[in-house]
Parts: sequence; C-alpha cells; structure tokens
Amino acid sequence: MTVTESDLQEQIAKGAEAAGLRKNPMIAGFIDNMRMTVYENIRTSKPGAIEEREELAKMLRVIDAFERQFKLAMDGGKVARSRLEQLRQKIGWR
Repeated sequence: MTVTESDLQEQIAKGAEAAGLRKNPMIAGFIDNMRMTVYENIRTSKPGAIEEREELAKMLRVIDAFERQFKLAMDGGKVARSRLEQLRQKIGWR
C-alpha cells in the first residue's frame, strides 16, 4: 500500500490533535483523578478483598491503555512528519 502525502498530513494532524488534547488541563486532570481514585480505592480496600483489588488493577490498565493511545497518535504524527519531509526532499531532488 502506498502512503500518500494526504495520508501523512492526516497522521500529522491526528498527532497534533492528540498532543493538544493530552495537554488540555481538564483532560489531564480527569485522567489523573481517575488514577488517584483507583489507587486510593486499592489503598483502602480490605485485606481479603482480592477480587475488588483485581478489578481496580484492571481499571489502572485501562487508564494506562487510554493514555497510550494519545502517545501512539503523537508518535505516529512525528513519524509521518519525518516521512513527509523525506518524501518532499525526494521529489525536490528529481
């Protein structure tokens, strides 16, 4: 599959949007608050509440996975920017 300049520009835009969203104080605060709440629930859970702690650990993994999506989009945008620059240089050399 051939990647077009338009495809690369779209990836760059998605990366920039993801970076902006992740830096948004409200979204960053929501993510931080969710994580802190889960950690607090783990800390205050009863010693025998194994299932509850397992569920809370799953919640942490979901939060981490959600954050990874931002990073993947941002990294994809950086790679796309580099590939676009290479493509433009290649075209310019012809």
